[in-house]
Amino acid sequence: MPNPNCRLLPWDSEFFGKRIARIAGEVADQEQMDEILSWCRSQDVDCLYYLCPADNPVAVRTAEDAGFRLVDIRAELSVQLPGSVPARQTSRTDHLIRPSRDEDLESLAALAANAFRNTRFSNDPEFGPTAAARLYSRWIEQNCESRTATVLVSVTDNKPSGFISFEPAERDTASIGLIAVEDTMRGRGVGRALVEACKHHCREAGQRELRVVTQASNTPALRLYEETGFRLSSIKLWYHKWFSARPVRSANADLDERTATEVN
Repeated sequence: MPNPNCRLLPWDSEFFGKRIARIAGEVADQEQMDEILSWCRSQDVDCLYYLCPADNPVAVRTAEDAGFRLVDIRAELSVQLPGSVPARQTSRTDHLIRPSRDEDLESLAALAANAFRNTRFSNDPEFGPTAAARLYSRWIEQNCESRTATVLVSVTDNKPSGFISFEPAERDTASIGLIAVEDTMRGRGVGRALVEACKHHCREAGQRELRVVTQASNTPALRLYEETGFRLSSIKLWYHKWFSARPVRSANADLDERTATEVN
């Protein structure tokens, strides 16, 4: 029987080889939490995600009393796009930004696997860094193959040195999915140029707001977004609760691009 406060996540379950669910919204009290946990046990759920508001001490205490583990602090930022935005800005190195191509896919997947080392998946020992690297590689591959997402690539010395992916959200809003820069290219303006190119693209497509989510502990990313006009809009806490660590069903990374993972 469906539970209005919780839902199973087919993509995540298939990818990680675990039966995974997510709490929908906030948990008001212990009674509601007990109902959710009972439903998860009846559905043989292995892992339950909970995105908890940081400014609700009752919700935080309820999650922790129920055995949830804090795995990440999620910062959401946004910027308004009221006017035209330059397509790119001059950086201290010669690089250009263009749409992704089929021949970029292997390089972008490798870059994604290496770039996201401090996420809720790598922080959770039940997933770990290997599974997290595989997840982000698959994510950028799906973005490149998607009909709705856009991937822009920074090219330096004829090789991809960074990328940014984004897509429409609701109404006149767009959302950044992933942004990554090669380690050797950090501090050279590549990240800023990618963000400015994304803003320009979204503005030209009629979007009036651009959102992004990152880790609150990711100081370089927060600094980049502040420098490009973003302002903090919310802080939330990612919790995971494990009912078991046993693998279920075989993992399959080659999934339908129409189903999105619950990474953010």
